[in-house]
Amino acid sequence: LTFGTSAKFLAGDARDLNNIENNSIDLICAHPPYADIVQYTHNNEGDLSNFGVENFLVEIEKTARESYRVLKPDCRCVILIGDMRKNKNVIPLGFQTIERFLNSGFELEELIIKRQHNCKTTGFWYTNSIKYNFLLLAHEYLAVFKKKEAKRITDKIINSELSVKPSKNIIDETNRLESTTVWIFDEKDWLNKTLYNLIKRYSSVNKYVLFNHNAEGVQNTDLVIDLSGNNISPLIHYAKKALSPGGILAIVCEDIRREDGLITPVTVNIERLLRADKEFNIKEIVVVSVENGDRANDNGSLDITHKYILIYKKAD
Repeated sequence: LTFGTSAKFLAGDARDLNNIENNSIDLICAHPPYADIVQYTHNNEGDLSNFGVENFLVEIEKTARESYRVLKPDCRCVILIGDMRKNKNVIPLGFQTIERFLNSGFELEELIIKRQHNCKTTGFWYTNSIKYNFLLLAHEYLAVFKKKEAKRITDKIINSELSVKPSKNIIDETNRLESTTVWIFDEKDWLNKTLYNLIKRYSSVNKYVLFNHNAEGVQNTDLVIDLSGNNISPLIHYAKKALSPGGILAIVCEDIRREDGLITPVTVNIERLLRADKEFNIKEIVVVSVENGDRANDNGSLDITHKYILIYKKAD
C-alpha cells in the first residue's frame, strides 16, 4: 500500500515480496495469525494460520527477512502478536516471533503492551483460574522494529537490580488474587502485591525462597523467586537443586533502554535460555503494569512502565 495521489493494493505472500524492490518501503504494519489458534482458510497451503507453532515460526522468519529486505534503512516494521495456551500452559508465541525478527537483522525500538480492557475477572473465570491454576491471557505485544545499517549491538542481559525491595508484610490477606496475565499495581506497593500473588498461587505451605536473599541451603521448596533477571545460569542451577518436582521458578525482570535509544529485550533473552533447558517448562508470562510512578523527560522514546514475570514449572 502506497499513500499519495493514488493508492496501490497488491495481494501476495509476505514470505516472498519479489514484486517489491529492496529498500523501498517506509513502514510495515502487520498482524499475523497466532499460528493455528484460529484458522482463517482451509485447503490453503500458504495460509500461516494453518501451521502449528514450530512450522509457523519457520515461516514467520521468512516474512521477517523479506520485510527487512524491502524496508528502507532507519524505517520501521511494526507487528502485533500474542501468546497461546495449551493444556493450561502458555506458549510464548509473542517472544518467539520477536526473536525471529531480531534474528533477521532488526533492532527493537519499542515493545508496547496492548492490554485487554476489563481485565479484572469475576465469577466463573475467576473461580476456574484459581481452581485449575492458570491465568487468562489479557495482553498482546506491539513490537516496533527498526532497520539499522550500523553494526548491531550484541544483546546481553544487563545487571540491573530492581530498585525496590519487598517489605516484611508480603502475605496480606486483604489483597485480591489476580486471575489474568496483566497485573495492575501502584508504584508504591507493586512488588509486595506481586510476591503475594506468586506465593499464594504457587506455594501452598509458604515454602518459598527469594533467590539471593534467603536462598542458602534450601531444598524441596515449592517456589523460587528471582527479583533481578540477572545471573540466569546460577539461578537455573540453584532452582534445579532447591525445587521439588513440579515446583515453580518465577523470574521478575524488565527490558532495558540502551544509550542508543533502542531496547535490549532482556525478557526475550531469558525465555530463550530457559527454553533450551528441558527441565523447566514455561507456564505463564505475566505483565505487571506499574501505575503512578515517575516518568522520564520526553526524549523521543516511550517510558518502560511494565515488568514481566516468567513462570516456569520444574519437570515432575
